[in-house]
Amino acid sequence: MQIRNATPEDAEAIAAAEAETQRTPGRLVGWPGEIPVEAYRSKIAKLATDGRYIVMEESGARSATPCSTRCRCAPTHTCSR
Repeated sequence: MQIRNATPEDAEAIAAAEAETQRTPGRLVGWPGEIPVEAYRSKIAKLATDGRYIVMEESGARSATPCSTRCRCAPTHTCSR
């Protein structure tokens, strides 16, 4: 498992993961189709200079979370299970 800063190229994978989460009622995500891929790209770019958007990647699968400027996350980290 690798934890790293998101790049604009991650936007599609992040949006797809959010869409999958939206299929389960009651999760704290937007409605299907509510957040366009470009919004993810924009947020990743903004947080590149004012915070972080963190991606966890394992075997090609990704999940992500945005962090504010007060985030104390490490920019990269590799874990083993």
